[in-house]
Amino acid sequence: MNAPERHDAADACPAPETVVAFAMDGGGSNGARAVGDHIAQCAACRHLVAETAGIRDLLRMDADLPIRDLTDDIMARLPADAWAAPTPPRGLRIHWQGLLRVAAALAFLLGAAYLLHRQNGPGKAISDPTGLALQAGQDWLIEHQTPTGGWDAATLDGRPEYAEALNGLAIMAIIRTDTTHGAGTKALLSRAADFLFARQSADGRISRDAGAAMYNHGIATLALLEIDRLAGDTRLGAPIDKALAYICRHQSPAGGWGYRDIPDSPPNTSITAWQVKALLQARAQGRDVPVAVLRKALNWMAGTVGPQGHFGYEGPQPQADNPAVLTLMGAHCILAARDADLMTDPQLETSVKTVVRQLAQQPPTDYHQAYFIASVIEQVGTPVPDTQSLRQTLLARQIHAGSEAGCWQTAGDRWSPTGGKLYTTAMAMLALAPPAHRSDGGAGTITVSRRSDSASTP
Repeated sequence: MNAPERHDAADACPAPETVVAFAMDGGGSNGARAVGDHIAQCAACRHLVAETAGIRDLLRMDADLPIRDLTDDIMARLPADAWAAPTPPRGLRIHWQGLLRVAAALAFLLGAAYLLHRQNGPGKAISDPTGLALQAGQDWLIEHQTPTGGWDAATLDGRPEYAEALNGLAIMAIIRTDTTHGAGTKALLSRAADFLFARQSADGRISRDAGAAMYNHGIATLALLEIDRLAGDTRLGAPIDKALAYICRHQSPAGGWGYRDIPDSPPNTSITAWQVKALLQARAQGRDVPVAVLRKALNWMAGTVGPQGHFGYEGPQPQADNPAVLTLMGAHCILAARDADLMTDPQLETSVKTVVRQLAQQPPTDYHQAYFIASVIEQVGTPVPDTQSLRQTLLARQIHAGSEAGCWQTAGDRWSPTGGKLYTTAMAMLALAPPAHRSDGGAGTITVSRRSDSASTP
């Protein structure tokens, strides 16, 4: 297996056994922070971590299968003379080679048993390859970050007019799947923020393309908020405030948002959902967000719900185009607003939850839908639909060989001609990220600090 070259300098990379110990121990050992910071910046060490995780996963078993005792199989493969009794004609002679073979077999068994106990523990579910897939996806994103701090949408088969939104998705994917959040990750995110700063105009808009203005702006604003939550970069305050004010100023009279930042741009559920997510996240992080803007937006979204609980695109009429995604997007915002004490409509909540449970049990038709299935699956309450089908569908579409190893396939996805590999990879990672890896405003749940309503503007 070809591995990236390691540095020879003693202070360049930790010893290989230290990196392996970090991967096996989950970062819980002494000095783990420094090792984690180094791994975040070093492709060679990340490669070693991935290989270690692969070997570790071979020692794990599927939770649905009974645990198989390998002792008999291993012992059957030992040479017969390993158990030969020492019968020296003169003095004491020891069959050292046989004893070494036995010792190696016993060491393997004890090591495997310890690994299973340490990794899975009593009552702890045996893990699956999701973590390895997320690490490979993160490595792919890191490798394709450009010197400007961003990701080149066109080079990665996406449309350049959606560059800001696609970069925002990549940022969120890294934040929600990185387990170290060390200095290397924060430096990467600082460069990514610089890319978005460079594309923010004086009035606060983060989009160079007017036609895709609000799509780009909503997602990019959400990404900056997540960087701020994680890294606490003091440079982010003013740009985020300007971005939030821009969202509020360009709300349509009806309450939603459309593609263009002009009053007569017809609002739709897809664009509106991203603005609402950004405003809710800002409020959750303690920023002053006009409650009147949020309530007006949520009322507009509620007005697009049809009799059966499905959200429409511009109204309650069913859309043949992609009704499942629209319903999942709208439901995520409505349920998050409920948690923020901004909307209380028990009848609407019950209707939305019923439809969401049905949709969440269906295999996703694209990465966009997969992301929003993951977004609502923890919000609907019990019974929570099983996510195994979603996970298996996404894992099966990751590329594992060649120059594109780590990213997700674009074939067969309706939005990949627009978003390219940056969209497919980021969305798949966001959908696969387990709850423990998600940020406070992660794909699943927006954590809201309960507070009094504020009428001030950002």
